[in-house]
Amino acid sequence: MKEKEIRDYLSPNWTSYIAVIFFGILALLGIAVAASSGPGALIIVLLFVGLAALASLHPYGMHKEMNKVIQREKNLNHMQEMEKDFEYAVAFCKDKVKAGQIYLFGKNTGTILKYEEIERVYLYVHKTNFVEDKREMKAVTRDKQTVTLCNLRTGKKDEDELKVFLSLILAQNPSIKVGYR
Repeated sequence: MKEKEIRDYLSPNWTSYIAVIFFGILALLGIAVAASSGPGALIIVLLFVGLAALASLHPYGMHKEMNKVIQREKNLNHMQEMEKDFEYAVAFCKDKVKAGQIYLFGKNTGTILKYEEIERVYLYVHKTNFVEDKREMKAVTRDKQTVTLCNLRTGKKDEDELKVFLSLILAQNPSIKVGYR
């Protein structure tokens, strides 16, 4: 039962799946219209369909990574430890990430990380024309993989809670480098 709760927390929300269905319907309509318009329009629509298909694979990639981590923990007989850690984990940033004693759980990102696997945690801020449009908490693992822990609200709305979250990470593993990028 608890494994299902972990999977539900980590899985993308239903809007990701609606986006996949929406792209599929748009693609079919576009192909039908382009086929009647001529070969030039058909090529443009097929290019769009290819990009939409790649974008729609994003939620499924998260499931693959999450399943790999859960299976690894099962093989090492650490699943009960993970379930207990999830049960008592503290939620941060409007429940977008949970921090336990051993693991970090990223909501809707499919991320499960042990503190000992993390090398660096940082706040990633993306700006377009000097306007902030994306803010994420990211982690770099010891094997140099960059993963998104959670998506944050733009602006400095989560700043105080973020400081508490980062200090908790440092308390669990003082060798983790924390900062901004």
